[in-house]
Amino acid sequence: MDNIKKHEEFMKLIDETSRVLDEKLINGEITQYEYDELKSLDIEYDEEKDPIELFKELYTERKPIKCSKLLLAIYDKHKNSFRKAVLLSECFPDPLGFMYNQEIHGFTILIIERAFKLSISKEYPEEFISELRQLYLAFMFFNHNNLRNTEKLDKCEFMDFSLSEQIRMIGIFLQDQNRLVQQLKENEIKRQEFFTGMESAISNRIPDRNPNMLVSFEDNLEGLLEAFDIIIRYLYFKKSKDYKKKTIPEHGDITHIKIPSLELIIHLSIQRNLLIKTWEKFKYSQWNVGLQNNDGEETYIFMPKLEEEYREHIIGANRRQYFLMSNLFKNKYIESELKNREIISKISGEINKDEIKTLFSINKEDYFCAIKTYQSMINAYKLNMHPYYLELNLDGVMIEDTFRVFELLHVLAECYKQAIYKDFDQEDNSWYKYLCPIIPIEYFTESLTNYYGFTKEYSLKLINCFTFKKGIQGESDVFSRPLILVNSANIIFCPILMQQMNLERIIEMLLSNFKVNIARIGTDFENRIKLILSYVNGIKVNTSKIEFFASDGRDIEFDFIGTFDDHLLLWEFKAMTVPYSAKKHLECKKTIMEGVDQIERRSRIIKTDWKKIKELANIELPEEPFSDDKIIKLVGTNIFDFTTLVYGDDIRIVDESTLLKFFVNPEVKVMSINDKKVLNSKKLWKSSVPTTNEFKQYLENPITTSPYNECIEAFPKAFDVFEDDYPFAIIDQILTKDPYGQEIESVIKFKKETLNNKKHKRKKSSNKKTKSPKKKRKKKKK
Repeated sequence: MDNIKKHEEFMKLIDETSRVLDEKLINGEITQYEYDELKSLDIEYDEEKDPIELFKELYTERKPIKCSKLLLAIYDKHKNSFRKAVLLSECFPDPLGFMYNQEIHGFTILIIERAFKLSISKEYPEEFISELRQLYLAFMFFNHNNLRNTEKLDKCEFMDFSLSEQIRMIGIFLQDQNRLVQQLKENEIKRQEFFTGMESAISNRIPDRNPNMLVSFEDNLEGLLEAFDIIIRYLYFKKSKDYKKKTIPEHGDITHIKIPSLELIIHLSIQRNLLIKTWEKFKYSQWNVGLQNNDGEETYIFMPKLEEEYREHIIGANRRQYFLMSNLFKNKYIESELKNREIISKISGEINKDEIKTLFSINKEDYFCAIKTYQSMINAYKLNMHPYYLELNLDGVMIEDTFRVFELLHVLAECYKQAIYKDFDQEDNSWYKYLCPIIPIEYFTESLTNYYGFTKEYSLKLINCFTFKKGIQGESDVFSRPLILVNSANIIFCPILMQQMNLERIIEMLLSNFKVNIARIGTDFENRIKLILSYVNGIKVNTSKIEFFASDGRDIEFDFIGTFDDHLLLWEFKAMTVPYSAKKHLECKKTIMEGVDQIERRSRIIKTDWKKIKELANIELPEEPFSDDKIIKLVGTNIFDFTTLVYGDDIRIVDESTLLKFFVNPEVKVMSINDKKVLNSKKLWKSSVPTTNEFKQYLENPITTSPYNECIEAFPKAFDVFEDDYPFAIIDQILTKDPYGQEIESVIKFKKETLNNKKHKRKKSSNKKTKSPKKKRKKKKK
């Protein structure tokens, strides 16, 4: 009887709960998701399971109550890595992805809002509450602006053109922008007394559409190319039927002039690129977002959480450019290049703009003279990359042979560009179609076969490494694949896409796509450093194997250990490819942190297992282990993006170039490009051998990065948005002046002052000599 009564009471409770839930649903106090979950009385989760994996399961099942609780559990496990753990494990769908829709968005926001209220009620740390706020703001912003952007893209009249017309018009726009920018750059360089190679990277231009922005020529081109990359992928998706067609429709006098829909699609693509880049910064680089109220208008502001890390990444990118330009100047021979350029000018004069086949009819003798113009560039790239790259064979393609495609495309691009620019009439719309013709892909493979004797099959394989096509996978982009297919057999020939190619990037993209293990680069770097330091007075480098079972219960190996005066050198070396994206930067940081962890562990083992280390080492070591202040801990890398950063227990990151500069070439020179004369120099060592103090001071502010310290500034970039978009900005790091120009200016000024002083002294001396006899003659007359 009691059981029946209890059952009746229980059923009444369920009915009452159901009635309350029904009322809350009708009144909008709870969502359908919450209603379904509460009504099932299934609101607890298995605490034994990994909270991230369980969250993803329950997110799919649309269980918001459990999911919100699991966000707190994820924080309990990961603490200050909470956001990284949530975003990198894909707990929430990407708000810019094709699958993200308003239903998914609403459910995502519901979970975050519930977790926010729950965290406050349970008195969770402000750090966690702040991270939930970050997620909320980010998803609200990216969803809204992405939705508006997608709507405008779908409605844009530009979509009415055929695929080949669309891609060609964008290519013509890019090429025409390059034509105009080239004129501006030439005029600016003419006004300078010197050229450092960094001129294009300096943010000193105000865009026409945004007076509050500062950009560089490089920013402008890179932004356009990134937007081009995005829109091509979108057009391939939307125009897949056109892509499959064998023929190309007649385009007539195609142009980008006065096509409003083209202007709109370019702005939409630029905006989409900014959204993607900013989302990647938030997701992979842990940027923060906040709201700023300006005259009643709220602006989303994104800023780097780790400002110093982002700054070094920007410095690294600029250093790469300078390093390449520096190597280029070292390999330049002005007189021979002038002769080679005469050949290019001759070839361009023989090209008929209405018969594109004439571009591919260059005779062998002229062609091989023309490619000499680019040998200094290729040699500069070779100096910039590890020799190991040049030994590789990727799926039957020798990396060395990709250089042949590089020089072929450069010759074709420059010859064609000169032929078109020579008589270009920008007032005549019929001229613009020549800026970007459509060319069969077979013309390029035939040229490779003709000039280099490759088989047709191998030539096609090589050309495919430079071809951007539908469904392209991996790290590939238009920067590394400038031949853009408009269907399976034809490409648009856009010279600027050929001429912006970065050969090192192309090769590293191929390595990444083929998942090549480049650990050997780190080993080579380590062995090179060991060899070099063995010749430096005051330094002893261990060359024997130090490997044993350590006191912490694990095997350990000391890759690099040495002594420098009264200090211990404890180093680790890591090899990576250049991080061109936020995602790749995070992967590189993980590799760096692996090195940091290894150094930290070895540092601990030194204190506990010093006797074993001393027995295995083939260099003399003291009886007692080194104190922490007498250990120089470094992680050496082959990339520039982390140099000078300090992680963990005072472990400094340094790149190969910076390290070798101190020990191998401790002289800083300012040289003239033309005659290779040294204008100024200074030494990094006071005497003939380095000291530990000099080395430690150098690592604090190495000469490889110090020129940038006063030239890079934090700058708020407020981007153009459409009327119904949420305004947004980022706090960027920009190069405001030439890091090498100031020193060169001071050297030139000093040289001029010295020369003027000498002239003044000679003139004064000459005047004295001429005046002296006159006085004597006057005296004689008296």
